[in-house]
Amino acid sequence: MAGPGQAPRRPSRTEPGAVEGHDSTRSLLYALNDIIHPEVRKLYPGAEVPIFDLEPVPGQEPSDRVATLGYRSARRLCALAEGFVEGVADHFGEQATIEQPSCMLRGGERCALVCTFAPRLEHVRAGPG
Repeated sequence: MAGPGQAPRRPSRTEPGAVEGHDSTRSLLYALNDIIHPEVRKLYPGAEVPIFDLEPVPGQEPSDRVATLGYRSARRLCALAEGFVEGVADHFGEQATIEQPSCMLRGGERCALVCTFAPRLEHVRAGPG
């Protein structure tokens, strides 16, 4: 499995504007194709980039805390995608729990990363009392 060390601890170090206008991991993930792909293509013209999609988890109410991140890539680097999600969550003071019910490495058409986000305990402000 991937870990947070596989992604930048703060995405803004690699691309200063990458997190501007986003206040949560899920918000940034919705815009992932628009943020990463242009930068990769600047560095590597003609590069094949992965395709990400974000959708609600079937059977659950849509929320800012749970979503399925779909990942398709000829390179099948789903562990890197998982590490990226964890690194972005860390940037936003969130903890990501990721389950992978479908994976290209196990014969799936795409990787499905079911992501649940929660505030990290050290970022939760204690109430009075």
